[in-house]
Amino acid sequence: MTDICLDDTYLPEGNYYVLLDKLNNLQNLSLCRCKINDDVCKKIAEKLYNEMPASNTLMTLDFTSNNITNLGAKHLGLMLRQNRTLLYLGLADNLLDDIGASHILKPLMIFSLTEDEVYELRKRKFRYAAKKLEICKEHEKQLLAQMKIEEEKENHHPVKSRKSFRRSRQFTEEPKPVIVKELAEKNIMDTFGKFEDVFDDENVVYRHGHLYSLGNLKLCYLNLAFNHIKYFTLKKLCEVLKYQSNMKKTDCKGLLRVVVDGNNIPTQCEFLTTIESYLGNAMAKYATPIRNRSHVNISKQCLRK
Repeated sequence: MTDICLDDTYLPEGNYYVLLDKLNNLQNLSLCRCKINDDVCKKIAEKLYNEMPASNTLMTLDFTSNNITNLGAKHLGLMLRQNRTLLYLGLADNLLDDIGASHILKPLMIFSLTEDEVYELRKRKFRYAAKKLEICKEHEKQLLAQMKIEEEKENHHPVKSRKSFRRSRQFTEEPKPVIVKELAEKNIMDTFGKFEDVFDDENVVYRHGHLYSLGNLKLCYLNLAFNHIKYFTLKKLCEVLKYQSNMKKTDCKGLLRVVVDGNNIPTQCEFLTTIESYLGNAMAKYATPIRNRSHVNISKQCLRK
């Protein structure tokens, strides 16, 4: 099962998060109009943290028309610092203001890793190194055993010439541990692969003695319509899009579409023009443009659904 829609399905216990408990193929989850509050939102967000089963599969999450406030947005922001699979996040018709929107937008650009995040990163590196060493040693044993078998086969063949005699002596020599170790490491790297992580060397930079993530460049669709965001969020969104437009990662698109209808923001301003330009350029790089369609939905209405 890849898609689950529980729209208008209110559960007093709010235990929607059990859908994300175990490893499965769930890719799209819709929880519109389920009276989800910040506590339930937190539990769902925690199931999408790095190394959690659902963090590798869920691509769309829709919280439209719930009761999520800035606190819930904070938990979603913490999730976005670590999750690199989620592509769509729907928060339309909730209770977010500029502070809540900021929690969502901050992880989409460069940010400093916390002590806990650095500690967890080191633990993951250690587990990777330990597993790699274990497999490498096992592979060394297999190589030595294989070489010994080849040696015994050669010793049973008669020596027909000086050339074959020299070849036989090569196999009877004790294999050098260093050579075997290097060969094992090369074979393991071809199959085991290098360390890949949300905060690996390709996704972080060191500045002034601190480790910084390059940000979440995977989320490409964000719906903040019919909340209480204002001018400040537009300014922050411009900062995010400017930053993402300068990133040169081919596998990461960044934001391609943002919806902010129904908020108390001006229908025309410099920031909106800039946002539209950034999103248009981003779409031109990665998708076929849709004629006469705006990439940022704006209206001055403040009515809620």
